[in-house]
Amino acid sequence: MKSNTNPDSDVARTLEIDQPHGYGRWVKRLIVVALVVIAVIAGVVIWRTSGKSNTTQYKTEEVRRGDLTVIVTATGTLQPTNTVDVGSELSAS
Repeated sequence: MKSNTNPDSDVARTLEIDQPHGYGRWVKRLIVVALVVIAVIAGVVIWRTSGKSNTTQYKTEEVRRGDLTVIVTATGTLQPTNTVDVGSELSAS
């Protein structure tokens, strides 16, 4: 008996060419969702760090005359720059 199968359809079935695959659509959707999530996370990180800059901030004012008070506090031992031996002679009478 002669088989009534088409050799092209056997090859297509073996290679799974003519069978529709639903997972291709799901993979594309998963990639799109992942890209959207990554974009949202990147946007939130950029938004939160944009308000905090590490640059030095300066405040300027007009010049005015006034007293300057500087207070210095420190701990330690004082050492003289010069030392002098002072002595006296006592005479007993």
